[in-house]
Amino acid sequence: MIRDNMKNDQVLTGGYINDVRLQQGLRVIKRFTGENLTGIPSEQRMKREALALSHFGGTLAPQLFGLADVSIYQQYINGKTYEELIQENPTSLNLMSDAGRLLSQIHVPVHRPFHYLQAEIEHKSKKYSEKALPVTRAYLDLPPKININ
Repeated sequence: MIRDNMKNDQVLTGGYINDVRLQQGLRVIKRFTGENLTGIPSEQRMKREALALSHFGGTLAPQLFGLADVSIYQQYINGKTYEELIQENPTSLNLMSDAGRLLSQIHVPVHRPFHYLQAEIEHKSKKYSEKALPVTRAYLDLPPKININ
């Protein structure tokens, strides 16, 4: 059982909209927050990141220790974050090249048949079209229509 005692935890930077803390100097607790900003449920974002850590943890990313509620427990790696390094030297081609190399290893193209993703794409396009409808009608006089074939 993983227990939290947040009052003694050190708040870490680099969590974007999430609450990221170092617990007892041993592990990182990342609590997913900000659903109102992303439009994606915290649990879904947590599961997506946990899946990535389960694939790349211990090599390209911190090791995944566990999940609880909408929190990930992961390995703490001492050092500066990419955000801190790039702020110190924003024009460093080495940093950008290293980041690009890591991202290319993580985001390997997955070749799936189109029908595998078609339902999700159609659902999202309908959802966002409905949200955009008042704006498009008011300013462009065009109803959004997206056909996916």
